[in-house]
Amino acid sequence: MKSVEETMNILEAYDLTRSCTAAAGLAGCSHHTVARYVQLREQGLLPDGVELARRERVVDPFMG
Repeated sequence: MKSVEETMNILEAYDLTRSCTAAAGLAGCSHHTVARYVQLREQGLLPDGVELARRERVVDPFMG
């Protein structure tokens, strides 16, 4: 399991490159690890299973 700092570095590298392979090269890990962390982030989860805080959106008052 990666530390929180390593995980954030991986996700920042992915945001910068938009490529799992390129982000893996920058972060020094496998492209499979990058893909797994990106998928967890898209689901709103951190790698250790803790949910991320949800931010309010402009459209929230109009959602059912």
